[in-house]
Amino acid sequence: MIDRLLETLQTKLNSRRVADPDTLRRLTKRYTPKPASTPQQSPLDYIQRIALPGGKPYNLAQHNDLTAIAEDDARIVIVRKAAQKGVTELMIRLQFYLARRGYSAAYFLRSRAYMRLLVQSRVEPVIAANKELLDALMPADDEEESDRKVPRKYRLADNVTLKRLYGATLLYMGLQSEADVRSFPLDAVFADEVETLKPELADALQERLYHSALKWERWFSQPTAVGYGIDERFQLTDQRHQLFTCDSCRAEFMLEESFPHCLGYLKDDDSPLPLGEGSGARATYLCPRCHKPFNPLAARWRWVAKYPSRSSDAHGYHLTQLYSHTMTPDEVARLYRLSLTSPNRMERFYNSVLGLPYAGGDTQPIHPDKLAYHNYPLVPINPDAPRYAGVDVGDTLSLVVIEMGDGNAWYVAAIEELQGPNKWDDLRQILQNLRVQSVGVNAMPYKDSAKKLLRDLAPRIGGAIIYDASDDAKPSAGQEDAEFGDPVPRLVYPRTELMDATVSALLSHAVHLPPRHMRETERLLKHLQNYIVERDAQGNRRYARGREDHLGRALDYALLIARSDARYIPPTALTPDNFYLPLRLEPRIL
Repeated sequence: MIDRLLETLQTKLNSRRVADPDTLRRLTKRYTPKPASTPQQSPLDYIQRIALPGGKPYNLAQHNDLTAIAEDDARIVIVRKAAQKGVTELMIRLQFYLARRGYSAAYFLRSRAYMRLLVQSRVEPVIAANKELLDALMPADDEEESDRKVPRKYRLADNVTLKRLYGATLLYMGLQSEADVRSFPLDAVFADEVETLKPELADALQERLYHSALKWERWFSQPTAVGYGIDERFQLTDQRHQLFTCDSCRAEFMLEESFPHCLGYLKDDDSPLPLGEGSGARATYLCPRCHKPFNPLAARWRWVAKYPSRSSDAHGYHLTQLYSHTMTPDEVARLYRLSLTSPNRMERFYNSVLGLPYAGGDTQPIHPDKLAYHNYPLVPINPDAPRYAGVDVGDTLSLVVIEMGDGNAWYVAAIEELQGPNKWDDLRQILQNLRVQSVGVNAMPYKDSAKKLLRDLAPRIGGAIIYDASDDAKPSAGQEDAEFGDPVPRLVYPRTELMDATVSALLSHAVHLPPRHMRETERLLKHLQNYIVERDAQGNRRYARGREDHLGRALDYALLIARSDARYIPPTALTPDNFYLPLRLEPRIL
């Protein structure tokens, strides 16, 4: 087989332009692993032995906050980080280290275009700069790969997507579909820029590890919103932060959690000034307790877990630019002053400098402190008030009921999550008991069940099935199954515009939630905080899909059905103008 392989390679190389005989020798050389008796090299020693492009040595002298991450052999490691902390470079080398140990690993980014750029600018130059990696890069046997049923486009030994190093397989893939997840069994996954990955695809990555004894997961990204993406995963770990010690007063503190109280200014005589009073002075870090100048790079610090009991499950590391050899206190102070001028800049400062998620910005518009709450329990508040319901359909039926309250504001009067074989019957009974006037039911994915519910409720309770339309579509109204003589009202509405209307109603206090201490209210708040704004490939604004936002979507449909009042306006009279009725407008009553 080896002779046949060499002959095949020789034929292919003869048909191309080969630079020199050394290239042929390197490509046809089989990598011979070191004897098993050779002591296993530590990951830190290995990654620092791999030179940077151009031959410069790679070391962590100016990134010593990465040392613990490099040496951590926990199955799951989550890194919530500020911008430009050197984590990508570290993870590329850790992937090489695993290959040297015989483990196959995949590196994932949001798209193939981004991955191609990463491989050509960060991975291949490192391989080219290190003879050990060039010697370890081995060709694939076409027949062997065919027997393993590897897709033809992946059979090249050294291309952008697949590399064979030390006998192990390294993949570099854009996570764009289920097919990208199912291609290969793996020992480790490296997920970069987690905020940009589709949640449902990211969650499926661990399935590639089921066969492996190693089962490494490395997730790393800048955060965006609270409870989303990398922050959601970080919250489930032991949450390790750098705990600094002040040499003057022995106080211990975390820089990012002490900000902005740990930032100040020094006058010409080196006496400290509070933040905001440093015009013309140079910025410095201060101990938040004794307010004396403090240099994080020279101070004593250690990693401390907020939740040590979780350390057996997953290790989480937080990295901030407040501890940096390249970003000075003056730069941090300038960016912070600039962030005070707009919410967008504040959000970016939190994400890229502090490495923290930001709540209440454009990315995550809903924050519990910005909302209004009524003081009534979750029962009909006023038996005579008009009442409307929204249902988000899935394996769980999520129900939110609103009724007209004081000052023509909508009060959330019921929150339910129904499961089990009788959930549709339970839903019908609840709607009848609450005497709702109309109900809006999400059509998908169980459209037939949704239509049956509406038919069973009619004529006592009106309603419509609701479709989420693309953002370039216009609102429309009509009927389903009219040709069969049993029509069901239908509303179609652009998804982003519908969710924007709910956000606007909540922030303007046109909707009041139940008392905040209630468990049901906390569930609804969690779902509403998962209204995460993102940009698609064309730069268009939209809300992220795949999040746990079902109760929020039920509120969307309740507000829409209240505005259109599908029971009392004939479906043929429903026009886009009906959808834009003010949210405070009292519905018509027979």
